Amino acid sequence: YAADLSGSVKAIDLATGTVAATIPTGSETTDVVLNPSDTEAFAASSVAGTVSVIDAGTNTVADTIDIGANPMGLAINPTGTTLYVSYINGLTNGNGTGGIAVIDTATDTVTSTIALPSGPAGLALSPDGATLYAAGGGTDFAITVIDASTGTVTASIPTDQYDPPISVAVSPDGSTVYAENYNAGGGTVLVINAATDTVTDTIPSIGWFGQIGA
Repeated sequence: YAADLSGSVKAIDLATGTVAATIPTGSETTDVVLNPSDTEAFAASSVAGTVSVIDAGTNTVADTIDIGANPMGLAINPTGTTLYVSYINGLTNGNGTGGIAVIDTATDTVTSTIALPSGPAGLALSPDGATLYAAGGGTDFAITVIDASTGTVTASIPTDQYDPPISVAVSPDGSTVYAENYNAGGGTVLVINAATDTVTDTIPSIGWFGQIGA
């Protein structure tokens, strides 16, 4: 599944490399994530202010969750029971206030929110689902580290003085976090030790880019 800023999600047949379905989801769809059982996909639409719940069997929207703000990034826990949605309170505010909405996927309802000083973008979870990483969300440009069980911020890792990070990823073993700065020296990736929440290396000048994975 691929998010399309025009307001849809593209379901791509990996066997043929062709688009099997175009699913309308709402204006400026910024992110999409599939649950661990491959039965549902969730798509965040920033201008629409909603998260669409997509039935992966039929490639149709089964439900729509109103976030009450502008959603940006998504992450789902290893059991598929909890969805995390980063949001900004008003796109016209730039990197204004925001937070993370916590959604119960059994009921498709927001059960709580984690308020942050600024609006975060991309999200990533540690493999065990215990730690949530948000690109942005701090008082300065940083990766915000959150205890997923309590919703409390445990660390703020500075990234770049010019632009906030947009995307974050965690290695499969959970030991390393990667954060991108698309406008830092033409695009850099920070390598972060997850045990100490410190930057250990920088991969410089790899070009202008948005999303990363690990």
